[in-house]
Amino acid sequence: QTQTQTQIKQQTKHKHKHKPNNKPNNKSNNKPNERHPPSHTSHNLIHLIMSFMSLVSSQVLRQSPTFVALSCLPHSRRSLHAIAAHQGALGVAKKVGVIGVPIDMGAGRRGVDMGPSAVRLAKINTRISELGYDVIDHGNISVTQKEERDIHDENARYWPYIEQVVTDLARQTEAMYTAGQFPLTLGGDHCVGAGSMAGVQRARKKLGLPPMGLLWFDAHTDMNTPETTPSGNLHGMPVAALLGMQVKGLSSCVGQDALFDPKRVAFIGIRDVDANESRNLADMGLTPGKNIFTMREIDELGMAEVMRRALYQVAPARGPFALSLDIDALDPEEAPGVGTPVPGGISYREAHLAMEIISDHGNLQAMDLVEVNPILDKQNQTARLGVELICSVLGKSILATQRDLTR
Repeated sequence: QTQTQTQIKQQTKHKHKHKPNNKPNNKSNNKPNERHPPSHTSHNLIHLIMSFMSLVSSQVLRQSPTFVALSCLPHSRRSLHAIAAHQGALGVAKKVGVIGVPIDMGAGRRGVDMGPSAVRLAKINTRISELGYDVIDHGNISVTQKEERDIHDENARYWPYIEQVVTDLARQTEAMYTAGQFPLTLGGDHCVGAGSMAGVQRARKKLGLPPMGLLWFDAHTDMNTPETTPSGNLHGMPVAALLGMQVKGLSSCVGQDALFDPKRVAFIGIRDVDANESRNLADMGLTPGKNIFTMREIDELGMAEVMRRALYQVAPARGPFALSLDIDALDPEEAPGVGTPVPGGISYREAHLAMEIISDHGNLQAMDLVEVNPILDKQNQTARLGVELICSVLGKSILATQRDLTR
């Protein structure tokens, strides 16, 4: 002991000449080493555990293309805080990409080709910008006039020209999503849903992200095929194409890499279904109260419960999903300017509640607004309503949010 004490005194006296003695002794084993930080291995382990906990607690963040792209970089070169700052209220970046599709070849009535112009006239870009998003308006997909084209097939009218349009649209929404934008597609008739949704689904697959579910607001299920359609209008067939049924003019843009799982599809606002279309729904395993919510379910359960059930189906464990909103889901009293009006639809307040619930969910990846028909509208009432609903989806609420108060 005398020798040990002598050594300690000598080390203390001459510490400016000698490096500290890191060798532990029996007297100091139970005390933390205050002179030296944890080892490099321990530091890395703590850092790894903290990073893992951050990722697990950020389910929405993990779904975004931005995170996937940056996750390929070395950890020292990326910051979770920087990525989180790039996120909006939705499951995507704070940029909204707007694309118009002025097409009515898939519909039986003229006028919805002017829908994108009507929605822009209702100041869609300004309203979205006021919510704190960066808006990139990509203009319109090029569409030839209906009068210049032949029908080609009475069971799939104008299919070669529609095929070109939806294929162009799919490429556009894929590029927008890959660039970190939230794709917002303005129709046009509802055949555009095949292209817009296929493009985003394909982008997610290429980015290594899990597939989306699909929430379809409409008075109709759009589940006809050329074999079952009574009209031959392709705006009544996009969901069939997205689920893998063969639809001339639509299936080619979907392919096999952009299909949706029927188990993760839900319809809301349904009140007009063709007889053979009902058989297609049954064949795909789509059932009332689970995948199909007619106006009766909304009347009996209320919109909040319908949305809870629908989102449980399309976005289990708060997974990613897309929204395609045909404005004819609403009652014609609220939205008179639509391509195919059907009485007894969703009310103004029910529609906003549904959009607010979607916003609260936080993992919406893309959206369509279709079938606005200015010819049948009253002072652009329907387009303005469509803009209001888009704003509700993007986070506008009755009371100011904390973000609004701190601007």
